[in-house]
Amino acid sequence: MKEIIKVAIVDDSKVTLRNLAELIDYDKEIKISGTYSRARIFLDAMKRIDKSEYPDVVLTDIDMPDMNGVNMILVAKAQYPEIKFLILTVHDDESFLFDAIKVGASGYLLKDDKISILINQIKTLIRDGGAPMSPIIARKTLDLVQRIPESKGKVISHELPELTEREIEILKLMVAGHNYEQIATIIHVTKNTVKKHISNMYNKLHISSKAQAIKIANRNGLI
Repeated sequence: MKEIIKVAIVDDSKVTLRNLAELIDYDKEIKISGTYSRARIFLDAMKRIDKSEYPDVVLTDIDMPDMNGVNMILVAKAQYPEIKFLILTVHDDESFLFDAIKVGASGYLLKDDKISILINQIKTLIRDGGAPMSPIIARKTLDLVQRIPESKGKVISHELPELTEREIEILKLMVAGHNYEQIATIIHVTKNTVKKHISNMYNKLHISSKAQAIKIANRNGLI
């Protein structure tokens, strides 16, 4: 039996909170662990929650009155690095997208996505280590990566000399929001080969998560 995925939701719209919680809770593999109408309410609540009850995934809006979702993730990731944060918003602006990625968001989804897609993306994130993104967001991210000037590519090779061309290619695809299976399809290798490349890359960079890899990519001009 698959382990139940605990999901918390942070959104200043009570209607959104109620509807999302009800729809997601229908899935037998997911449990709603809490709903919060403000970022600060969520952060305060986390201080009182036993570690065994921490959510596996937090769905959060960006535009909220007391503290926006990006700043909330920045604060929360420093205290709870094991928790995955997914942006769920109406905003598809590139600035919001990259601000979210830079602070450690594991994915970026739009509120007009079907609930079935959202549920599948949550499961993929926890069980396969994907980087969930709505199709329009993934296209924007990939387009931006492809527009990176050639000179930046040379800087990357200089600053990350230990990474092979294949590993840099996979890192770019991770930044673009592709999961293991999608990367395998794009570069015509098996999923296990992709996992091996990523494991080697993490060892070379002395990191242990996709969020850290994305930060390094940003620092070296991949974003």
